Amino acid sequence: MSLEHTFDRLQQAALLAGHRHLLWLNGEQLWCYQQLKVLKSRLCSLNSILITDKLTIDSTFNTSFDNHLCGTQIVAKDAVKHLGTEFDCVVFDGFSGVNPDCLAQISGTLCSGGILIFVTPGQVQWRYWQDSETKKLIAPPYQQQDVSQHFLAWLQRCLYRYCALNINHIISQATSNTDYIKNPIPIATTGNQAFSQYLARAKRDQQSVVEQCLAFLARHQSAAVVISAARGRGKSVALAMIAKHYINRAVYLTAAEPLAVEQVQKYAQRPLLFSRCIDLLALSDDVVKDALLLVDEAAGISVDMLIRLTKKFPQVIFATTTQGYEGTGQGFALKFHQYLQRRDKPYHFFQLNYPMRWAANDPLENWLNSLLFLNVPAVCVDQSGLSLPCKTQQAKPISIIKVNSAQLLAQPRLLQQVYSLLSQAHYRTTPGDLRLILDSPNLHLWLACETQIDTDNRNSALVIDEKVQVRAVCLVAEEGVISDFAEDEQGMNGADLAQAMYLGLRRPKGNLVPQILIAQEGFIQAQHFKIARIVRIATDSQFRRAKLASKLLTDIEAWCIKREYHYLATSYSLQQEVTAFWQKMNFRMVRIGNQLDTISASYSALALKPLHINDGFITELEQNFVIKFGYQQQRLNPNFNVDQGITLKNKTLSHSELLRNNSQYYQWCLSQLAAFAYHHRSLESIDYILCAVLKDRLKQCRDNFLNARELQLVECYFYQHYCLADVLTKFKISGYRSLVKELREICQKLLLHIEQSKH
Repeated sequence: MSLEHTFDRLQQAALLAGHRHLLWLNGEQLWCYQQLKVLKSRLCSLNSILITDKLTIDSTFNTSFDNHLCGTQIVAKDAVKHLGTEFDCVVFDGFSGVNPDCLAQISGTLCSGGILIFVTPGQVQWRYWQDSETKKLIAPPYQQQDVSQHFLAWLQRCLYRYCALNINHIISQATSNTDYIKNPIPIATTGNQAFSQYLARAKRDQQSVVEQCLAFLARHQSAAVVISAARGRGKSVALAMIAKHYINRAVYLTAAEPLAVEQVQKYAQRPLLFSRCIDLLALSDDVVKDALLLVDEAAGISVDMLIRLTKKFPQVIFATTTQGYEGTGQGFALKFHQYLQRRDKPYHFFQLNYPMRWAANDPLENWLNSLLFLNVPAVCVDQSGLSLPCKTQQAKPISIIKVNSAQLLAQPRLLQQVYSLLSQAHYRTTPGDLRLILDSPNLHLWLACETQIDTDNRNSALVIDEKVQVRAVCLVAEEGVISDFAEDEQGMNGADLAQAMYLGLRRPKGNLVPQILIAQEGFIQAQHFKIARIVRIATDSQFRRAKLASKLLTDIEAWCIKREYHYLATSYSLQQEVTAFWQKMNFRMVRIGNQLDTISASYSALALKPLHINDGFITELEQNFVIKFGYQQQRLNPNFNVDQGITLKNKTLSHSELLRNNSQYYQWCLSQLAAFAYHHRSLESIDYILCAVLKDRLKQCRDNFLNARELQLVECYFYQHYCLADVLTKFKISGYRSLVKELREICQKLLLHIEQSKH
């Protein structure tokens, strides 16, 4: 059966049932592309989209020679921009790489009767296929050959299972174009009455939610509403129905991307223009005092921005999907819900349960859920939006075990439990993390399980009972030793790379903690350290007080000591209860970031735990942290340590006294300034030093080497702590980069003056 005939019959079957289907096309790359070109006339007549790489678009499916395959052709990173649109057919080119987030995002745009054409290598070629996505999974010193193929094996297994269970086809070069059919596909000749009846029920559910939402807003002049649903449940249309109700009221509409609101605008039956979030915040209070704000695909917007919009508008309705791949992971569910719960203003949570873009029990949705575990709930909430209370349970006998990705692949139920726990506990978890866990060579995974294992044989191949219950999980990344890295593609060995990091010239993938310590804190000796970073640690909410996280960390620490690691490390969102936990585990805070995290609306913190006695380096880090933090408090938040539970040692340490009395520290500071002045070190990494040294030389600055404008800029930025916007306005500076350029020049003059004053 030809591809054309297969596609037609599959599309008719999908239309008949109100479902969507998967057509798996596999073989050699050139053969697959030739097959796709046979479908060109059909695809161009439909509302279709191709996801591939730029090279394939330019060379194979370009528009200049009328070779385009679909009406819309994008690269994978742009899939998120189309979350609010609908397509009749999606062609996903696996040869360009299989990005799980992109696959989830674009599949959700398919409406009933739609076909996902998934293009991959054949079974034989797949074994040797170098997926371009693997480049994103590499952290030096590992190389591409070290990346495993477990996710692709999982994908292949799920594809074969799907094709065996559903009315579906495989078009394979290896089988001479033979398609595998479980059941004959009926040709649709009339509408499906069952689907029409189902759709009527789904619309009644949607109408009920809309009416309840309108009634809630009518009772509360100031309120927030969340409409949550999995993809295709009609939340955008629900927003449109609400907007249509307020025909004589100012209604604003926003989302992370303009394309995301197309469905709202289509069904609102009134002019409804898209506004950027930043433009909404600039509106005067008088303009928005009686306005309603609709936020579609809200999980794609940072939590900080959502909070600001909530404060700006008296009534806001947030519509969001629940699967956590919109761009911010589970940030909306795990962070923004908490904010809304703590507010005094009324808040209500609504859930849409019935698919409307396709019929229930959709084969494609079921396949994606089984492949990427998208049906895992992020949080449990009641109809008021409050998190459901969880009774802390006493854990049964717990075994701490280290598992590898091959073991997870062999036991899918275990893999699902791990991913589910990470999704429910951490706001950054997305389907892309599933591939990281399975394939990244520098990641290690520990589980706290209710199971019995042979404690005398832990290093042998573990056979884990199918009934095992995972109660806590910890994901660890190995980082460093930078100085031992082999020569890379740019001809730099480890020591050269560390120096380039110090100067702001290189930022190698992975190795987050060495990168921070060298490039942000200025301690190049961190190139010699081997570090185990806690990437995620999550405990089942019903077992939070069973000390499972502590048990995990104890085993991990012993494992690290045996393998001669220097430090355990953690980088986390700065919150009082989280800080308290890490301090209890004897981690010592050595850094707070300068920028608000766009998802958590908080600053990041870095804490280390030395694995050797009498560690002088961490004492040096802590001393510098106290100095830098004093500057940050003035610049960012005077109540930092009060609000976040930060405890400091040597609070009375004076930066100016240290500069005058410690020549070694003074020379260290000058080397930091030189890295900024003459190279590419960031301003945020040295601003507290530049502030102190300029102050120490203030009289000379006025008398000698700075002009009046430069003196005023220094005064406003460093001592009066003007915000960035005010500095740019006052001094007519075009942007942040231009400000940094001026401060580099000031720093150069300062260093030249110091050098000349020696003679």
